Amino acid sequence: MTTKGKFNVSTPDQIEVSFFLGAHRVALHYLNRCMLQNAELLAGENIVVPTAKAGASAVSQMIVNTNKGQPLSEAREEFIQKLAGDVENPKRLVVMTNSIAGSIRAPIVNAQAYAPLTSRCIRLREIFENDSLRIFFGIRNPAKFVISAYSEIARFEKSMPFQKYIERMDIDRFRWSSTFEKLFTAVPDVNFTVWKYEELHDISRRLIGEMTGFSEPEKLSIETRPINTGLSLEGGELLHEYLANSPDIADDDMNKIMHEYTENYPSSEMPRHHDVMTPERIQQLTYGYDDDWYYIQRMEGLNTITTPDNLAD
Repeated sequence: MTTKGKFNVSTPDQIEVSFFLGAHRVALHYLNRCMLQNAELLAGENIVVPTAKAGASAVSQMIVNTNKGQPLSEAREEFIQKLAGDVENPKRLVVMTNSIAGSIRAPIVNAQAYAPLTSRCIRLREIFENDSLRIFFGIRNPAKFVISAYSEIARFEKSMPFQKYIERMDIDRFRWSSTFEKLFTAVPDVNFTVWKYEELHDISRRLIGEMTGFSEPEKLSIETRPINTGLSLEGGELLHEYLANSPDIADDDMNKIMHEYTENYPSSEMPRHHDVMTPERIQQLTYGYDDDWYYIQRMEGLNTITTPDNLAD
């Protein structure tokens, strides 16, 4: 989104910044596309939404620079200049990345997810004024989350069996709320909003409105086509098997292969006769996830966006 004009050097201390920090496989690119498709509307209120790639690169570099000792105010100004430098008097900047709060190679270790999230939020609080900083985090049913993440890491770990991928993950005891409890113990006044991937179609307009600060979210145009949620477990295992026997695949070819497998093995399908992810285990994980969401909605200081009562089942 670009609105030509001279960058106001006083803006870095005044602009509001929203960060989407995760989790993986909760439709980051879908949300970013929806925002970019509404670029003209958002620009009318001086709201800046760079591409997810540009935002991820800029925030990663900012974290690296401050870790090396760059003054926080200087890092903040460079960051905003890089992403909003051609926008006059920007009101809000929306940055979308899932790369600084944790790794898709190991998003859960033991029963703790996204261990770096707390330290990253502390650093962002140091760089930005607290009343100008908003952080958003999407969660997903752990059963579907680890399966979808497994299919995505095929790009990097071509021959990894699913059992090995989850061997350090205690997904039966895992609760998203424990990650947020750790965060709020360290940063009790952080402006932090959580939402469920499973409710995205019902809440996407409101979620984008909250992230951007746009005054009339009902006017936003939202994609209605199905969201790419990754592969089924069967598809993920077949993909890993295929890639293990197909070295040196170019990026363009990899994207085509991923698309083909996503079409043929959508994640909506439940695992068939799988020794690790049995139907009984998935059901128990789902019950635990539902209980966890009930608890998360009642956590002190944490904001949630959820399906309106009139749309809920």
